[in-house]
Amino acid sequence: MVEIVLGDEMKKKIAAVPLSNSTVQRRISDMATDIKDQVVQEIKSSAFGLFSIQLDESTDVAYCSQLMVFARYVHAGVFKEKFLFCSPLFKQLCYDMDATHHSLLFHTNVRWLSRGNVTERIFQLRDELKLFFEVQGKTEFLAWINNEEWIMRLAYLGDIFEQLNKLNL
Repeated sequence: MVEIVLGDEMKKKIAAVPLSNSTVQRRISDMATDIKDQVVQEIKSSAFGLFSIQLDESTDVAYCSQLMVFARYVHAGVFKEKFLFCSPLFKQLCYDMDATHHSLLFHTNVRWLSRGNVTERIFQLRDELKLFFEVQGKTEFLAWINNEEWIMRLAYLGDIFEQLNKLNL
């Protein structure tokens, strides 16, 4: 394609560019850091140092809550709005609380025994889930996490699935 559009010489130059996964990942990371540094520098040099930050929550394709942060400011007389970063909410909460796990597991119909891992992970992350549901205003889930009898049944079910997994070796 490059040869057709730009010629043989450009094809050779593009073929010489290293494109391993680590190289691409490093370059993307370097570009993202550079852009973020430029935006922060623009904010610092904005008129009177005034800016605002907007926080928004969205759900990605894996149904994980994502925190998005935007900055609004005036630079050189021009109003600008820039995307600063996106961070997984529950994962960050787990890191901040020094939790053993930083994500929940989901089972599929194909591997039904993975439900034991799911119930065990929910039990282990119950405090983090409680805080997360409180912040998110998910009262229907919060009611289950606050119900001591339900938590005992969850632990019992996790133990049963663990034993079934051992038998299924």
